[in-house]
Amino acid sequence: MTTLERLSVVVPADWVPGPQQGHWTYADYAVIAEDGHRYEIVNGVLYMAPSPSLGHQAIAGEIFAYLRNFVQMAGLGRVFVAPTDVELSYKNVVQPDVFVVLNEHLDRMAGSRLIGAPDLVVEIASPSTARHDLREKQDAYARAGVPEYWIVTPGEQVVEVLVLEDSLYSSLGVFHGHAILPSRIVPDLPIRVEQFFSSSREDPPHSGGGMIGSPFAPLAREHCPPTKGESSSQAKLFDNDRHYWYTCPSKSGLMTPPVPRGSRELTPVEAIGVIYGALGRRARIWVRSMVCSLRVVFS
Repeated sequence: MTTLERLSVVVPADWVPGPQQGHWTYADYAVIAEDGHRYEIVNGVLYMAPSPSLGHQAIAGEIFAYLRNFVQMAGLGRVFVAPTDVELSYKNVVQPDVFVVLNEHLDRMAGSRLIGAPDLVVEIASPSTARHDLREKQDAYARAGVPEYWIVTPGEQVVEVLVLEDSLYSSLGVFHGHAILPSRIVPDLPIRVEQFFSSSREDPPHSGGGMIGSPFAPLAREHCPPTKGESSSQAKLFDNDRHYWYTCPSKSGLMTPPVPRGSRELTPVEAIGVIYGALGRRARIWVRSMVCSLRVVFS
């Protein structure tokens, strides 16, 4: 086993042929021979990161899928996942795990890379990359003017939301479980934090699952009365702390709770997001495959 194969943390890639450390640019980075490793440049220093774990990739995939469905279906912009190069500045080239570019900044896309700051960056801080993500890369994102930065910690299943204020990041809090992220770039994202970590569970739990304690239980029973041979309603009721989604063998629908949990009607995009979030893992995979098939048919 070579030294490179044993690497478990982000390290300066001093062995790679090229300019002196501190002087690397995108032009130098672009001609590195493909060797299966992941490189980034921060402050002109070339770094190599270990390959992400399967768990890391699963979480990145979930976050990407939820953001893509919400952002792109709403026509807000584009969502990308690693490995996609982002040239923050002359001597800073990174590959965020997930990032969002809003419509007003799509002109920053230049073929193989984004030139400039994304509007939202998501980094999954695994043990091998946490120090690098929270120090060198966070400073680079702040200098480049990335307005929002999510730090995802898989072990604790939490997400910290940082926003740029006066060239420094300020934390809006660390969120977990049923919490909805207070994003300023993708406001009203109808996804709970726990759903980002649901890839290892067949059917992620939902707050308010079942009928007990919900103000909409009577209405759901009215929409889904017991059928012949059943002693009680088969309705299942889920919530994402903003809206309710009910389903039963014969039909399904959406309900919006009264104040203080929000009294406005669902927009079409929010409705799609809530429905998608209520689906189990297999159903989500089926939906994705159907969307891809429709794109092929109508392209």
